[in-house]
Amino acid sequence: MKRRKLTFILVALTALAPTAGAMAHPHVFSTMKTMILADDRGLVKAVGVEWTFDENYTQFALEGLDVNGNGTYESEEIQPLTDENIKNLLESQYFTFVKQNGKLLEQTAVTEYGQSLNKDKLSLFFIVPLKQPVDPKAGAVELKVYDPDFFIAFDYEQTDATKLQGKLPDGCKMDLKPLPSTEEMEQTQTFLADKGTDWTPDQPTDFGSMFAQALVVSCG
Repeated sequence: MKRRKLTFILVALTALAPTAGAMAHPHVFSTMKTMILADDRGLVKAVGVEWTFDENYTQFALEGLDVNGNGTYESEEIQPLTDENIKNLLESQYFTFVKQNGKLLEQTAVTEYGQSLNKDKLSLFFIVPLKQPVDPKAGAVELKVYDPDFFIAFDYEQTDATKLQGKLPDGCKMDLKPLPSTEEMEQTQTFLADKGTDWTPDQPTDFGSMFAQALVVSCG
């Protein structure tokens, strides 16, 4: 059995790690918000991400973390889990991929992050700095958040899903692009559904990108 080296919520993913074939289908579901951060020159310097997980997954992830046994989860009880999340997510670029002119941009390690429990759902927030800020006037900047193995599905919140911190250059704007068409989605889902549990692609395939919405900063 192929175990995921990345344990994005350590306890849960260790127990739920799928076979290679099963990784073509989502097993964990999250809604999200994203943010573009611009510096005082209008350059894109970082992106922010917030994931909110479903109640069942949250319950599993929190198992055993109520150390004082008072029936609640204080921030200090959740913090070790949060630190482990961020540490392990580094191995997969935090599932956060930023491109300009089709080229993947280098990132640096996350240092600003946090996790909270609200209405029986865990929410994890972090900011991913770019190694070098980029000028959106030199080419569109695209942010996609996804699990390349499509083990975890990320869907944007219905309202207030994106935010800009700072100011972009004049003539530049930020747009959340629509999902692939229903026909495209159905073709991909049908393709994956026909595969057995022991199936692996001949070449590395970025399944998650097929289902990911793009947040794009463009100019002109």
